[in-house]
Amino acid sequence: REYVDVLATEMEGFDWSAVPPEEELRTAKVLSSIAAFYGEGFGTHLEDHERAERFALRGIQLLERRWRRAPEAEWAFEVVGAYILLGDIRFTGGKYREAIAAYEKVVQLVVAMPAEFRNRPTVLTGKSVAISMIGDSLLAQGQPQAAIPYQQQALAIREQYAASLEGRKDPWAPTYLGNVWLSFG
Repeated sequence: REYVDVLATEMEGFDWSAVPPEEELRTAKVLSSIAAFYGEGFGTHLEDHERAERFALRGIQLLERRWRRAPEAEWAFEVVGAYILLGDIRFTGGKYREAIAAYEKVVQLVVAMPAEFRNRPTVLTGKSVAISMIGDSLLAQGQPQAAIPYQQQALAIREQYAASLEGRKDPWAPTYLGNVWLSFG
């Protein structure tokens, strides 16, 4: 923990506009790792959501800067993943409306991508996770009926993805509606 605190404190004063293009991906990944360490809350994280959100947003800025210059397949998934992380940080911090905005950004990005990026399994998975998390965010706000269409849409995407697995099953697909149905008692 102390190492991450020292690193994070030093990085908070850094001039992010000075990051050279060849270092953007590596720097964004470091920022995302720090953000996840402080804010995801899905385990043994420190749960400093404000600090985590700042680091996640800085990583997103670097990734989007690169994506605008050269949209390539590897960057497509990185940008999608960064927004999912931001949504997760907001979700675990109880900022459900802001989490929904981050997850909706994932969907917008994927829809706007060229087909060769949009239809990659990793990007489809990211889109289905984001849509599912919109449903989970609605569920967390006490809106299970509103969550159902999102979980159904996420399930449909996962089934589409599973169909491309040549007979193999996607073990996570059935869980999307499970949380919603459990909320009804």
